[in-house]
Amino acid sequence: MPNSELDKIANHIKSISEKESEAFLSFITRETEEERKERRRIHEAASKYLYLPIDRWPDFKIVWDFSPTRYHYAFDGLTPEKFEINYPNGLKLGVVNFDEFDSKLAKFSRREYDEIWTVGSVYKVARAILHWVERNRMTPPLIIPQDDEINIAAGHHRVAVCKGKQVETLPVLSERKNVERLERILPSLIWAEC
Repeated sequence: MPNSELDKIANHIKSISEKESEAFLSFITRETEEERKERRRIHEAASKYLYLPIDRWPDFKIVWDFSPTRYHYAFDGLTPEKFEINYPNGLKLGVVNFDEFDSKLAKFSRREYDEIWTVGSVYKVARAILHWVERNRMTPPLIIPQDDEINIAAGHHRVAVCKGKQVETLPVLSERKNVERLERILPSLIWAEC
């Protein structure tokens, strides 16, 4: 697109009032005004945790949401309907010793203690901290086997915060087809009865 066309678009965008801009954004994102305000609030509140050294993190407890009807939240933006299509047999919940889990992570999923703010999305780490600071629950990460290691399929930033907090155990989700392979890789893994 020629520069003159880009200039026209830029000038038009500048001429749109804030109210018109908000209306357009609502149309595109399908967000209500309340949802947009909450997203902004979360963004601003989480920003104060960006790059905060672990020893200066606020005091908070990591609380998990074990409700199968909410497992779709393990994935960013996956709707309950798409979760049902992709995982018709649901997911299995287990708990594993964190140090063992960490030692078996494949390179792509692994993050060292001093890499919490240098690998991945720092904003997602800050949002996870905020989520728990505000006493909300979060769905456990989803893991998958890869040879004799494991990968985090969903939940890298939740695991990073757990590493920062030096938790002893970690709840995990798995597809049922991977249960036996994960048990061989993670001997401390115990499955919930469900």
